Amino acid sequence: MATKAYTPYRILKYAIGAMLVFAFVARVWLFVCTFLLETPINGWQFSEFLINYEGGFVRRGIIGEGLISMLRGGISGETMINLIRTVSIGCYVAVLAFFLYQFHQRRWNWWIILTPVFMGFVMCIIRKDFMQELLLIGMLMLLHGSPQRKGSLTIWCATILCALELLIHEAFTFWGVPITILLIASSPASRWEKASSIAVIAGVIALLVICKGNEDTARIITNSWQSWFPGLEYEYWNSIGAIGWNPGWAAQFHLTANFCSPTIGWMRLPLQIAAFLCYSYMVCNFVYTFAPCGSTRDTQRKQLTAVYILTGITMIRMFTVLSVDYSRLYQYLTVTSFATVLIIPATRLDQALPKMLQSLTDRIIRFTDRYFTPSKGLMVALLLLADINGVHDLNDIAVGTLSSLYHGILLLVNMIMG
Repeated sequence: MATKAYTPYRILKYAIGAMLVFAFVARVWLFVCTFLLETPINGWQFSEFLINYEGGFVRRGIIGEGLISMLRGGISGETMINLIRTVSIGCYVAVLAFFLYQFHQRRWNWWIILTPVFMGFVMCIIRKDFMQELLLIGMLMLLHGSPQRKGSLTIWCATILCALELLIHEAFTFWGVPITILLIASSPASRWEKASSIAVIAGVIALLVICKGNEDTARIITNSWQSWFPGLEYEYWNSIGAIGWNPGWAAQFHLTANFCSPTIGWMRLPLQIAAFLCYSYMVCNFVYTFAPCGSTRDTQRKQLTAVYILTGITMIRMFTVLSVDYSRLYQYLTVTSFATVLIIPATRLDQALPKMLQSLTDRIIRFTDRYFTPSKGLMVALLLLADINGVHDLNDIAVGTLSSLYHGILLLVNMIMG
């Protein structure tokens, strides 16, 4: 009888897992058709790798400078494009494998990994995101050591990695630097070493603020690739062109695009806030809800929520005036939070996180448990309904689990029917 009673739950569990995998595969197929079978060199994805220092030192240019040096060394443009694809996919697979392995080791429910708010938004694989997230994981591993053991070398290795992250893309300032600084500041290294390390990171950030680039720089960068990519044109709406955007105009554009819909106007603002709260609730409580009762899961939820709150606060400018790529922003937020909790020991992380933040986290968890008690049914509902663009385009196969599932089924039917 016990086995029969358990069977429906097991069937439902496998069915949900199968649906999530199928929706994920549908998004992967869309990625293959868009970026592997085609090469949109003028698009945001590939052009992000082409920013270089040909017009002078500028933010985001370190990878592009390396690539153009390789071209001058004799490799072909096609080889370079394939290198971008290979490295980008390799970084994504490495980060995905890391989380799947870590969740398996802890017997955590893996469903959330394939959602668009975590590792399920695959349309941005051909970008620097997963390369930076892989470097963040390496940096956290360097800083995870015992508080009783001094590690000057690891501090400086982590500092170098952090500086590299910033040179790759300065957005790391908002989603990776805060937890890095806290871990460095709470390390057992000497005060001079910690202050010097933090000063180096702050200096790199200041340099990137000064050398942000302009339209002339963007045009020079575009022209520098003409010998290999004659089809590359200067465009205002791609990663190279964005180097020349006026900061004031960019802030206004992002604010309006994020919170003012062409159809419902500023009513999109409360929808975005509601979506953010729902995703935060799901991310911080999903593993906790499916884990066995015990002090370990309570500690994990508290620390995950604390890191999520910290990173969410420091990313406010990105969610408002610096970006419209909510798919990537939720990914940064979730990856940083889970990677930190998975890598940094609980005692080490407890030492690093500010007491005020921990107190705030305790109050939020008590409020949530009292009025919005987490349940498996609620977690699954949020899992399936999650749309990373905040009720922006529910019919987009790339952004939502249910929409991916629907379009995947249509694609499969069309393939079978011929």
